[in-house]
Amino acid sequence: MLLKEFPGFEMVAEIIRHLHENVDGTGTPDGMYGDRIPMGSRIVSAASYYDHNKMANPNQTKDEIWAKMDEKTGINFDEAVMSALHDYVEEQINTKEVPNMECR
Repeated sequence: MLLKEFPGFEMVAEIIRHLHENVDGTGTPDGMYGDRIPMGSRIVSAASYYDHNKMANPNQTKDEIWAKMDEKTGINFDEAVMSALHDYVEEQINTKEVPNMECR
């Protein structure tokens, strides 16, 4: 609700609000389901889950993380988002050059 008070952050506020919605409707805070959940929320939810598991369990392979996520696809995670995330992660693993940007 705080972010909605700042002009230009309305969409970000919606994404954050619905991060814990599940595509089967069992999530919170509004019990949204499927395409009713903002796409940004569905993307950040899946990417955050993958990233958290990778950081919290550095010895866990990407295949082990995918196996856990596959069990939750269609329940917690959107199938199309999972497919795109999987493709993205595979593409990043096969990229030898690590992109970086200088910030000041």
